[in-house]
Amino acid sequence: DLDSRVKLQVGLCRGKKLYDKREDMARRTAKRDIERAIKEQNR
Repeated sequence: DLDSRVKLQVGLCRGKKLYDKREDMARRTAKRDIERAIKEQNR
């Protein structure tokens, strides 16, 4: 079966660095606070 071929993708992943995690958490918290403020304003 030389006619059938398989496409294979191999990757090596590294975890996020600590500063990346902190930045991500800060961004998420800010977004959540903004959403909450908009929600409160619409009431």
